[in-house]
Order: sequence, then C-alpha cells, then structure tokens
Amino acid sequence: MDSNELFVKSIPVYYIGFTKNTNLENNIGFKDVNHFKAVDGRKFDVDELIENNTITIRSYNDLIFGRHEHSGMTSLGAIGCTLSHLSLWKLCVDYNMPYIIICEDDVNIDKDLSKKDIKNIVESITKENGAFVSTSTNFSKDDEIIFFGLQFYILSQGACKQLIKYALPIDVQTDSYIANIGRRNLINLHGYKIYSQKHHKSSIQVIDIKPVLPKSIWFYMTVLLFIIFIVCVAYILFRKNRSCKIDLKKCESSI
Repeated sequence: MDSNELFVKSIPVYYIGFTKNTNLENNIGFKDVNHFKAVDGRKFDVDELIENNTITIRSYNDLIFGRHEHSGMTSLGAIGCTLSHLSLWKLCVDYNMPYIIICEDDVNIDKDLSKKDIKNIVESITKENGAFVSTSTNFSKDDEIIFFGLQFYILSQGACKQLIKYALPIDVQTDSYIANIGRRNLINLHGYKIYSQKHHKSSIQVIDIKPVLPKSIWFYMTVLLFIIFIVCVAYILFRKNRSCKIDLKKCESSI
C-alpha cells in the first residue's frame, strides 16, 4: 500500500443509515468506519419547519403541493437526508478533521479503488475547499455540474465549512445543493463514478411526474389543438357514417 492509498484509506468514513450495517462495515475497505444514525424526516411537522426557518417557502410548497423541478423536495425524508449530511459536515469541522468520507448505507461496494482512483481523489480533495463525489456524471470546472445521488463522497474541512454556510434554510435536495455550491466555485468539486447505489424502496424519493413535464404553455396549447382536431375529425366521420345508414343510396352516390 503506497502513501496515497494509505492516506485515503485512513480518512474516517461515516455511513448514514437508520441501523448499523455490519456487512458494509466489513467490506467497504477503509480503516475507520462509523455508523451515523440518519435523521428521520418523516417525524417532522412541515409547518414547524417553515416557522423555524429550516426550509424555504419553495420547499414548503413542494412538500404540500408536489415538486415542479427534480431538485425540489419530494418528501419529509428528503429534509431528514439533508440534515443528516449537514450534521456530518458540522462534525468534521467541530472535531477538526482534515477530511471526511460520507456515504449512505445503500452504497454498492462492488470493487476496490484503483491506483488511478486514489490519485484522482488525492488531487481533488487536497485543493482548497476540495471535494470528490462518486457520481455517474463526469464533470470539471468548465462544465455544468449536475449529478444525482450521494452514495459516496469525500470532503475537505474547508469544503464542509462552505457547505455549512449556505445549507439552511433547505431549498433543494442535498445533491443539487452541493452541485450548486460547486458551480459557484465555493468548493473545488470533482468526481466520477466509483461506487454505485443499490436500488430499493426509498423514504426520500417518491414518484412525481411534474418535474419532467414541459414548462412551455405552447406545448400544452399544441396538444389541446391536436385533441380538438381529432375530436372534430371523429365527429365528422361519425355524422357521415350515421347519414349513410339513414340514406344508403345517397351515401353510395357520393362514393
């Protein structure tokens, strides 16, 4: 094990989950692995959250009426998710930890880190306010940073401090929030897919078609005009067919 690998594998790991996951602890491949009990957002009262300035008006509306964008709040579980991650950012700062690895208990540890992975991680997190996110989307400083999921990521203490500054009130989901902070160059954010996420029923994400529906009114006007056209054609054909049944000779002469 070279010095870079030893450095990365020695960073404290905190996995978020409602219960301990001994299988993850035994197979993740890091030295210092800790369970962090997830904040159960399902127990929150949405009215208290808005009154305490824990969430924005937009998040409140998302929770009451349903989200209109993918980054919006899907459920109270999403609020608990952000508060869990925020607690670990604060833990990193309060305990003066140079770096912290945060993952969720549904992370799929399906391979070991390669030497290239180790090198890229070290280069990323040792920059000022450095951060590395395992995501299916590769991104750089010149790209629009968009990614989904926080199954595994590494933060420097500087990055944690920046994330803490703007975390409350909660306006978007945690991954969208981190991506936004990266786009604003408040943290040096890099990443690509290292570990995937297991698929299971989530208390955070709910099925919602509003975020994928077109926003332009012209789309809906076009659809409405098309429906009206189909109805008119169907009505004309129906009238003609009925007329033919009443006067067969007239119908035949028109053919």
